[in-house]
Amino acid sequence: MAEILGKTTTEETEYTTVNSNMWIRLASDLGAFNYKISGTSLKTDMSGTESDTIVAGEIVISNYEPNDLITVDTEGAAASDNLDTIHGGHDGQIIILQAANSAHTIVIRDNAVGGGNIITAGAASFSLDNTKDKWMGVITDGRVDEISRSNNGV
Repeated sequence: MAEILGKTTTEETEYTTVNSNMWIRLASDLGAFNYKISGTSLKTDMSGTESDTIVAGEIVISNYEPNDLITVDTEGAAASDNLDTIHGGHDGQIIILQAANSAHTIVIRDNAVGGGNIITAGAASFSLDNTKDKWMGVITDGRVDEISRSNNGV
């Protein structure tokens, strides 16, 4: 039990290490707040970036970087690779995917096609074939539901 902004609330505290940084997550009925401990300083972090490489159609994302911009590359620097499953994260986490390299196409496939946990609009695959393209989803009950896509490349 704690008092935040004059309101009594229950709160949860979680600790984890992501990419060599210590993260503290405080969650309460007033919202969730993420703090990154870097050296001796404590910073509030409302956005994060990370890089992932597809392995056997899957990537694993962190749990403590909300509204992630995730740069994804193909396995073995292949010209094209399918992304069927996204592991990690937490319910309600919004993720934004972009290709790491315009020469390496990331094909985001619906679970009806790829058998993973990604649900795309109209079960249609989407190709990130330019570093300016974006795909946005929200994690819900172990699946990733598409929110939007944008084909911004030339």
